[in-house]
Amino acid sequence: MKKIQYLFLFFSFLLLPQALFAWGDGDRANNGGCKFDKEMGFSGSTLYTKGDEAYIIVDMTDTRYGTTSTVYNAKTCEKVTSGNKVDSDFEGLMQKKGFVETALNNSKNIDSTFKNKISFSNNDDEIVTKVESIDSRVSEEINNILSNISNKDITSQINISQGTKEFLTYSSVYSQIINKINSLSDEQINYDYTLALMNKLKSLNINLDASKEILLAKQESLETRINDKLFSSSVQSIKDVPNWMNKMIQSGRENRISNYIPQVLKLKDFGKTLTPNNFLNSIEYKYILKDLTLQNVSKIENNDKYYGISLNYSNKTIDLTQKPTCTKTGKTSTSEFRCGFFLMNTCVGTYDYYNCKGDTSAIAKVEKTLKGTTKVATALNKGWVYEPMISRYTKSDSSSGSSGGYGKDLKNLCLANNYSSYRSSCYSINDENLKNLCLANNYSSYRSSCYSINDENLKNLCLANNYSSYRGSCYSINDENLKNLCLANNYSSYRSSCYSIK
Repeated sequence: MKKIQYLFLFFSFLLLPQALFAWGDGDRANNGGCKFDKEMGFSGSTLYTKGDEAYIIVDMTDTRYGTTSTVYNAKTCEKVTSGNKVDSDFEGLMQKKGFVETALNNSKNIDSTFKNKISFSNNDDEIVTKVESIDSRVSEEINNILSNISNKDITSQINISQGTKEFLTYSSVYSQIINKINSLSDEQINYDYTLALMNKLKSLNINLDASKEILLAKQESLETRINDKLFSSSVQSIKDVPNWMNKMIQSGRENRISNYIPQVLKLKDFGKTLTPNNFLNSIEYKYILKDLTLQNVSKIENNDKYYGISLNYSNKTIDLTQKPTCTKTGKTSTSEFRCGFFLMNTCVGTYDYYNCKGDTSAIAKVEKTLKGTTKVATALNKGWVYEPMISRYTKSDSSSGSSGGYGKDLKNLCLANNYSSYRSSCYSINDENLKNLCLANNYSSYRSSCYSINDENLKNLCLANNYSSYRGSCYSINDENLKNLCLANNYSSYRSSCYSIK
């Protein structure tokens, strides 16, 4: 059946107009290639190669008879066959037989198997195609270059023969190198070899900067995953840090250690057992903190509980403390303070006085090593006073609570807080604490007046009125006048509470 079909195509070909069957064997060009004149109807050409074989298909189109394809031996220029393009499907036949299409879009090219060198020229009158076999040693060398991109056993030393260098400048060759790099996963690439190859290509004036960026990004991604895995599997406690660092250094990743310092600082036991005496010999200091910038140092004094030095780094604060020795001086004092719920009571406290001191030699050594000074140690060496309350009692206070004389002042305060026309009522309030509270509530420039209030409970009320996070405090107030005031100030539905104040 195929034989009958080809015979039919042959006789049909003979009946075509002269313009279409004028194509005989191709002529030889000056360079030894095959030359094809562009007669009327020329519509394109395609080259197929396999090993040492090469064929070119030339298409001619006529409005009456469609497109005719003619197949030529690209090395001898001899015509092989011709036929209707669609019915003959010479391209499909070539592909079935293992031939690979090679684009004819460059004056110098090489097929994908690196077996044939193709020279191609195209002008208004003719096309010239020359196909030459490449030395098998060159083909093997180019194929090795490609395969070595993923060969982890190969070194980064690259020696390229002079004959191969010419072909590396062909876009079809370095495009395959780029495609190979892009197609491989991060783990499959031999980065040392591939980077050396790119440097070699750059010496041949081949710019692969964009591909080099992709390669380096893949390398960085792989390095990060490997280092992350090593850190997570090696470091669970501060005691694991030295061994992990040694592994990083031995594997040539010393410059990556700094990436993991923030994670080391977040270890649950980091700094938990540090004291002024063991700090300079600790893993924390020798392996981590020694290389960090110390921003500030300050003293710590906490009565009779502890004292020491605070080291402030950008992402971590280390407190080095120890227990002081406190001696009773024999001196006592008493003082009054407001207690209970908002103006309910006045309490009297009795205090003992203690002088507290401690050994500052270790603190001085730490400070001297880190800052070159001993200011903190000197200040701590002077000691500090600790004044614990030893007793307290509540005394009656006629000026406190709902029975006192705050009723009128509180009403003026409440009205000023809730009705703009009454804002000036603040200035009618006799009690200085309540006046400051009123001004702070009604004039933004007076908000800091809260801190001028001597009574601690009123100060808290003032802060509650001025900061929304304290609004719920209203419901903790037992004094009805103050509770009504607070509710009216903070909840619009309670505004009428002002008139309940007595």
